[in-house]
Amino acid sequence: MRKSFGLILCLILVLSPVIAFAADEGTKGASSKAYEHASDQAVFHRVSEWFATEGKSKEEKKKNKAERKAKRAAKKLKKKSKKEAHEINQNSEEKKKKMKYNKKEQMQKKAKKIKMQK
Repeated sequence: MRKSFGLILCLILVLSPVIAFAADEGTKGASSKAYEHASDQAVFHRVSEWFATEGKSKEEKKKNKAERKAKRAAKKLKKKSKKEAHEINQNSEEKKKKMKYNKKEQMQKKAKKIKMQK
């Protein structure tokens, strides 16, 4: 009984780090999806700001926080514009496919008309 309990305890201790990883392989911290969906007030940003402003005057803290917030906003805007450009590109490709399909359909109708006339 004691040996089986000890074996189970050892397995739990050995396998617990494998289960606890939230990040992708090779990276430390949270996963990229967590950063992707995080707001400006997320713990990722607040902790990094706390470390960046530790031991500085109030003016420096405000300046540093404002700079970091502006960088995050710029990054967010850039990401949004890339996403919109990708959507526009996909829509244009879909339209091209529809146009090709319509042209094929029109050619088939013309071929049928020609055959019927003969």
